Amino acid sequence: HLCPKGHAFYILGGVVGLDVFFLPVASKVIKPGWILKQGNEHSRGLRRLKYGESSGPGAILAPLKVHMHLPSTVHFVPNEFKVVLFDEEAKQWTDKGILEEGIDWNPDTRLLRFLTQKSGLFGVTLPRTANLPYKTWKLEPALEVRAADASINIDQEDEGCVHLTVGTREVEAVRIQVKGDRCQLIEPRVPHLYLVELAPGSLLHALRDAGLNMLPADEDAAEALPFADGFAPGDPAASSGSGEGAGKGAGAVVDGEEKGLTLKEKELEKYAYREMASVASSFDFLCSRWNKKVGPGRVVVRSRESSVYTGGNQETVEYKQVLLEVDAKSESKRLVDQHADAPEAALKPTPP
Repeated sequence: HLCPKGHAFYILGGVVGLDVFFLPVASKVIKPGWILKQGNEHSRGLRRLKYGESSGPGAILAPLKVHMHLPSTVHFVPNEFKVVLFDEEAKQWTDKGILEEGIDWNPDTRLLRFLTQKSGLFGVTLPRTANLPYKTWKLEPALEVRAADASINIDQEDEGCVHLTVGTREVEAVRIQVKGDRCQLIEPRVPHLYLVELAPGSLLHALRDAGLNMLPADEDAAEALPFADGFAPGDPAASSGSGEGAGKGAGAVVDGEEKGLTLKEKELEKYAYREMASVASSFDFLCSRWNKKVGPGRVVVRSRESSVYTGGNQETVEYKQVLLEVDAKSESKRLVDQHADAPEAALKPTPP
């Protein structure tokens, strides 16, 4: 609830509250057996001080040094994070009062240190697009990965599974094992998620909370970096880009940097997913460099018959390009409309 839907960032690894209190009024011994203590509201319990909200003009408060430990269950993106403070009045996160020059991250101890001129509720945020672009993706049948201590029933028929592997801008491979209606994380080995069976939505939300946002929304497309010109998904030399369908010049210039992706048409996208899912047990699918060049009305993937169950030689069959397009906007539909009524036509296609 502290990071409403639609925000361009999300809180990573929980929040830390920092409170400052007034020192209690000291009692005074005036003679043996006699102790003098103030009897007003200031002496009854602790009083919270809203540090940074000075009561007098020209008041200067020294910044507070905060040490915040991020748990090992969180994937941290050093160049993308921001330390923020929750503004109780505005009901939103802000970086006002956080001294940027005082921020220091130690990856070995996972300790984050920063200076603040205010007290309150602190968090570390990542932009929703921190893991974009998706540089590569692959969907393939695979032999099931089991835990080292898992028992195997040789009399039970193996159901089989598929692996979905996505390469992001920050992580080389996020590999998910899908079997039936359950999913398991194989890579990276996030301790509390590795090989844990979860429903697809539960796993994706857990990955997001761990700093691996695999739930991009359409509105994220405007902020994500596009593919570099000439970049092919899977090319290790590529240093920037974003999800399939991006094109050079597809977006606006924000803060001096070109951003934005071209989204595929929804119905076409869903159709492509259904078609791949229907044969995912026997075919490999791989991203294609051409997908970003063909616009929103077409999808291009690479496909081949899998050999994982016949010796595991992944190079037995070469990949072939597969094109899916919206019929009403296809080149063949345009040619049908243009030439269907031509006189003396050797072949007259039937209009839809």
